[in-house]
Amino acid sequence: MSPGLSPISALPFGEGGVGPDLGEQAIASLEGQPNFAAATLAAATAIVDIYQGNWWLNRLVNDRGRFILGLIIVDLHFDAADGPGFTPARLQEVAGATGVCSPGRITAFLASLRLLGFLRPVTSEDRRLRRLIPTERFLAAHRERWRRLLAALAMIDPEADAALAALSDPAFMGGFAHTLVGAYRSGRRVSQFVPELLAILERDAGLTMLLSLLIADAAGQPVSITALARRFAVSRAHVLTVLREAEQAGLAIVAGSRGGYRASPALARILRRLFAVMFLLHLHAIQNGRRAAGLVE
Repeated sequence: MSPGLSPISALPFGEGGVGPDLGEQAIASLEGQPNFAAATLAAATAIVDIYQGNWWLNRLVNDRGRFILGLIIVDLHFDAADGPGFTPARLQEVAGATGVCSPGRITAFLASLRLLGFLRPVTSEDRRLRRLIPTERFLAAHRERWRRLLAALAMIDPEADAALAALSDPAFMGGFAHTLVGAYRSGRRVSQFVPELLAILERDAGLTMLLSLLIADAAGQPVSITALARRFAVSRAHVLTVLREAEQAGLAIVAGSRGGYRASPALARILRRLFAVMFLLHLHAIQNGRRAAGLVE
C-alpha cells in the first residue's frame, strides 16, 4: 500500500492493472462500509443541488455528454504540453473517441460556453491555432461539484477528506480529471453497472429525477411532477414520461391520488450500486491526483 492511502482507496487494480477494481467483491466491500448509506444520500443531494438545467444546451448535448465534455475540457486544459487551454480540434478528437457527440455539436457547444462566460479565447504564438481556456467560473463550478462529492465520499474513506484540501492545486485537479476521463476513454461507463437505468440516464434530468425520489424517500415524502419540472427546467410532460418509464421498470411507485412518486426498493438498490462504482472511480482519481501533485509517492 502506498504511503497515505487508506485500505479502501488501495483496493487492487482491475484486469491488466489499469484502473480500479470494479468487480463484484470490490463493489460489495464498499457498499458494506458503515456510513455508505449516508455517503450515498449526501452525494445524491449534491448532484441534485448542483444541477443546472439549460434548455439550449440540452438541445445540443444531453446531461451525460455535457458532464463528459466538461471533464475533457478540464483534462486538456491542465494537460496541455504547450500551455493552458485546448483547441476545438483536440476536443473533437478526444470526445469523438468516447462517442459523446458529433463534431458539429461540439462546435456549437463551445460557442455556447463562450457566450455563457465559461470559456474564452487565448492568444497563441501560432495564429493558426484557435485555443480556448476555461474561465475561473468554469473551473470553480467543477471544484464545487468535486468538493461536494468528495465530502460525501469522506464519510467512508479519509483519503477523500485529505483530497479536499488539494482541490485548489492545479496539479491535483489535472490528475484527478485525467483519471476520470481515462475511464471513459478506456470504455468504462458507470452505466454499464446499472443497465436498468440506461434509457432514463439518456433523458434530460433523468438521473436527477431518480435521485430526487431517493432523497425524498429518505424523508418519507413523495415528489410531485410539478416540483420536478420546476426544479430541473423541463416540461411536466417530460417529467411524466420519465417517471412512467421508471414505474414500468419497477423503479418508481405512484404515491397517493395527487400523482406523486416515490422510489421503489429496487431503485434504492440500483442507485447504491451506481454510487459504489462512482465512488471507486473517484477514489482511484484521488490517488492519481495526489500523485500528480506530489502528495504521495
